[in-house]
Amino acid sequence: MFKKIIKLFLSVLVMVPLFSVNVFAKDNSLSINAFVYEFDSKSSYEISETASNNDLDSFGTLNITGKVKSSSETDNSEIIVNDGQTTISYFSSSKKLANSDGNWHLSSDKTKKVDGISLGDKIKKGVAIVQTSPDKVNWTTKKIITNFFEDGLNDPIYTTSEIEQDNGCYYRVVIAYSLSKKGEKSNFLFVDTTKTETKKYAEVYEFYISNTDKGTSDANTSPRKELGSVVNTGKDNGYDNSNALDKDDPHFGWTLGSFIINGYTQDASTDSKNIFLKNVGDKVTLWFHLDQDINKLNGDIDLSISEDKNGYDKQFQVAQTSFKHGTLIIQYTDYDNKKHEPIVYTDFLKANTSKDADTKVQLFEEGDYEVSLDYEIEKKSGIGSIKKEYTNYKIKFSFSIRNGNCMAFPFDLKTGSELQGDYALTANGFKLNMAKSRYLSIDVERSELKENDGLLTTNVRFNGPAKDNEEYSDEGMYKFTVKNKYTNAETEKIIYVGASKYYKALEKYGITPSEFNEQIKNGCKLQRDGTLTNTKLEAKD
Repeated sequence: MFKKIIKLFLSVLVMVPLFSVNVFAKDNSLSINAFVYEFDSKSSYEISETASNNDLDSFGTLNITGKVKSSSETDNSEIIVNDGQTTISYFSSSKKLANSDGNWHLSSDKTKKVDGISLGDKIKKGVAIVQTSPDKVNWTTKKIITNFFEDGLNDPIYTTSEIEQDNGCYYRVVIAYSLSKKGEKSNFLFVDTTKTETKKYAEVYEFYISNTDKGTSDANTSPRKELGSVVNTGKDNGYDNSNALDKDDPHFGWTLGSFIINGYTQDASTDSKNIFLKNVGDKVTLWFHLDQDINKLNGDIDLSISEDKNGYDKQFQVAQTSFKHGTLIIQYTDYDNKKHEPIVYTDFLKANTSKDADTKVQLFEEGDYEVSLDYEIEKKSGIGSIKKEYTNYKIKFSFSIRNGNCMAFPFDLKTGSELQGDYALTANGFKLNMAKSRYLSIDVERSELKENDGLLTTNVRFNGPAKDNEEYSDEGMYKFTVKNKYTNAETEKIIYVGASKYYKALEKYGITPSEFNEQIKNGCKLQRDGTLTNTKLEAKD
């Protein structure tokens, strides 16, 4: 009977398309199938103790939106992301389900728990819960939206994070709500005795999302380097102190885990700085390997990672919030020495890692990086382990990524094509592209070329540093010197800007003005198209 009622409701919903697009596009949406559970009016939505009902339809549709595709043509429970992050949204038209003449309608629920999950508030007009898991065993509640059908419907419920996608992450979304209807109207002694019937429902959506661009696939891939060491930072001081671990410290003699960086071509580190060089195609990747069970550190049931509910970090100016079970902070400084807002992963140790597993943290391009894992340890002692002591710790390190190449690339201002090879010629001028190698030293020298009795003279008119995407359109010879101080490599390149037969000859034979003069002195003649007659030189084309 209820199935028919729900289908009647759904017939008036403004439904979103339910098809799946299995090719990458700008943005598309995939709908996820729901497991629907029914409960009595006094329940707390005991999903784990109840079987789902295949005869019940969902109240709405859960969509995953982004540059996504399904790994299956018939089931969207495994989703691949091509680029960027994805959003999770629930679409329904609760307005169509308002109370009217004995119909089932959305009603307010005073329950504060769903399947044992404390909500912190009454459900009211429905609740949305988002959970994540790295292994589909240990689930972490990431977001709760109470009064969902009035305050959160049709807006994104959750945006996935890069760290979740890079490692592959399981998601569980629970939409729980109460429906009520009045029975046939009745009165007793002028008192309304009409009864109201209430039923509760939960829709559970489970799926897996992973990123196609995962970088280095294995933390053990060489070359690799372990980074960071632990310090005792005291307690509730913004993880600001740096104390060595003594023998009485609960962290003495064991490590929580280790950070590993790999995917680079060469380690150019000095005694004071970690520097890693990458080439085109390299995917420099930072990993974290968790050595411990965070609920039983060093095998001690009285030692665990605590939920730091009032954590903050002075160095990175991360405001006070719930750091939960460890917070990872990464701050990037660009080539202009500008510090960007830090990326903060709260609940890092519980939500993103598992014992003896390698967790991919992030892929890195050129720049300087500071990394800190802040966590709090709880130590129980005394009879019945009733006494609790808390200490804060930090694993901190920094490193730099630099491109290992020593190249800059000139592009024609009019055609946009790259000027290939040395002694290239353009009449339009050119723009210099450093291919995101921001830390190269590039100097440019421009010389004017003048003809005197068939010979060329040069006169230096400019000599100084070059800038990325700087345009050069004045006629002359441009000599670029590119230096990479991390590899000691040096590259020199000459570009000609002009249209006369002299420039054509210099480009045609790949020669300098002085080499051109030697040819003329040896009896060669210059033609209009830049050809030299009576020469033993071979033209480039």
